[in-house]
Amino acid sequence: MVGGPVAIIYHSEHHQNTKKLLDAIKEKYPVDLLSLAEGKKPDLSQYKLIGFASGVYKGRLHQSLLDFANKNRGELEGKSSFIICTSGSKNERYVQHFRQFLEDGGMNFLGSFHCRGYNTFGPFKLIGGINKGRPSKEDMEQAVSFFEKILTGE
Repeated sequence: MVGGPVAIIYHSEHHQNTKKLLDAIKEKYPVDLLSLAEGKKPDLSQYKLIGFASGVYKGRLHQSLLDFANKNRGELEGKSSFIICTSGSKNERYVQHFRQFLEDGGMNFLGSFHCRGYNTFGPFKLIGGINKGRPSKEDMEQAVSFFEKILTGE
């Protein structure tokens, strides 16, 4: 079981798919949602558990997450981490690169959650997008369940 405050550092744009999942978690649990879009550098010293959340861009989590984690490696070392992401497809490989980066930086990786999100990128825009209505209520419930398991160590 992880005790103490929890931060989720995130980047969510376009349709706010990832932010919808995070808002569902925040409705039930006291987490600090720290948007990288705001450009502020949060004080990470108070957090033992830090999540990273983003949509998928060009097959990876948003570059701002990698840049943030790289710049703050010293503050992140020894802390526990998890990943939440949304994408147009249900391909689990999207988190592998970032997971490896976190582990190489000395973070204890606890797990990841991935679901589909509404996507209008590139040619999908021509057909009105894919995954309309995603993340769904069920996706949000699953994200909350995932977070509960992270907190309890299940």
